[in-house]
Amino acid sequence: MSRQIARRQNAFTLVELLVVIAIIGGLIALLLPALNAAREAARRSQCTSNLHQIALAMQQHEEVFGCLPPGLPNCVDPANFGIAGGVSEGAWCQGPAWTISIMPYMEERSTFDLIKTCMATAYNVCENCTSGTAPDPLKGLAPPPMYHCPSAERLETTANLGAMGLTLGLTNVAKANYVGNFGSENYFSYRKPSEAGVFDIVDVRSARGAPIEQMMNDPSMKGAWKMGSKLGVKFASISDGMSQTILASEILGYPSKNDVRGAWSLGGMGGMSFTTQLPPNPMSGDDLLPSCEPFSMPPPDYQFNCTIDPTPLMGTSAAAARSAHPGGVIATMVDGSTHFVEEMIDPMVWKNLGTRKGGIPAELPLE
Repeated sequence: MSRQIARRQNAFTLVELLVVIAIIGGLIALLLPALNAAREAARRSQCTSNLHQIALAMQQHEEVFGCLPPGLPNCVDPANFGIAGGVSEGAWCQGPAWTISIMPYMEERSTFDLIKTCMATAYNVCENCTSGTAPDPLKGLAPPPMYHCPSAERLETTANLGAMGLTLGLTNVAKANYVGNFGSENYFSYRKPSEAGVFDIVDVRSARGAPIEQMMNDPSMKGAWKMGSKLGVKFASISDGMSQTILASEILGYPSKNDVRGAWSLGGMGGMSFTTQLPPNPMSGDDLLPSCEPFSMPPPDYQFNCTIDPTPLMGTSAAAARSAHPGGVIATMVDGSTHFVEEMIDPMVWKNLGTRKGGIPAELPLE
């Protein structure tokens, strides 16, 4: 009899077991937010490092060529400069976007050499060398791993711009997460000194090796002369200050083949470029893009709102910096410093940080 009593005393009752499970569940509930916060902190740190490495690669390009890389080398008629897309859309002579030009300084020399070799037979580098006609036509050319922010959703290849169809005359342009500063207003901000960012659309029709007369579909439009490496923005022209001018920030790619945002080698707004017209992660105001999914996210998660640009040749398109980080985006300045910029930053301060010679130097708030 005494042994049976001892066994009963050593065993858990159902109530006791439920209490223990409830305590464990409560502890897990308390620990999960802290664990998720720690994970995001690590991801944000890696994203900050990626942007810093991009800035260092830009500085190495400047050491070699005396300037930053062009935002987009263009050799079409100036009337077509606003076109973002493929040859069939009128972008029949374009060089590599800045995202490609700095690859040799990001331990991506072999991939860069493949693209440069492709340029010998390419009218449009994005379409011919990194899109659906790239080494893997089903996937397009993958961007360097350093162009992905670990906080952002890693999009499947089915979300590639133009995947399984044609959008802007491009097929399978993969998506990434970093964009260069094109100024404080729109794609053509470079034409106004007070609005210009650190990347311009550069006319390379007078480049060394360029044909005297340029015509659509003429074989002379092909060639590595479209690099325009020495025609980018010089550090000396950044009179607002290298520590007070944004070099690059973040973009979120939307999981749709019809949305340009994040298309890493596309020389158009939202692909490899943004402006400071809208504040970071704007909850009101739309991106104005050549192709996108309008109002693709219902409130309150409508940070992807956009409008399709009805006049793309006018250069009026604009895209905001967007990230998956709670509360803001990461930006790197021309001097290589990196900052977490809160969504609630004064919109005018943010706009002034987007100009290289706007005459109103802006200071980032202390973090």
